[in-house]
Amino acid sequence: MSDAAQRDTRVHLGLRTYETFQRAEILARLREPAEALRLLSATDSMIEHLPPADELPPSGYWYTAPFFLGQRAFVLRALGHHTAAGQAARDCLAEMPPAWTSSEWASRRRELAELT
Repeated sequence: MSDAAQRDTRVHLGLRTYETFQRAEILARLREPAEALRLLSATDSMIEHLPPADELPPSGYWYTAPFFLGQRAFVLRALGHHTAAGQAARDCLAEMPPAWTSSEWASRRRELAELT
């Protein structure tokens, strides 16, 4: 299903971006760093084309560049790039709305930001 969502441009770009980050993290954990880095690079263009926050659907209000910085941090950590992962997590938290940074779902980002 994930592969199909990636191919179908009718699927919201935010969801496709999220799926790309998840796939990159899985590949990094499977010790396929070249493919993980290729996908990580692909997310740069995807993020540049995300709609403005006020145009995001209620079911994907978090599909913003700051949120995806946190996803980047998870991939970098899985690749063993701990310093870069910590910096991406700190950048993510600095750019997200304050209400998000203290949310339960941001706890992994906060933990990663404190590691390095």
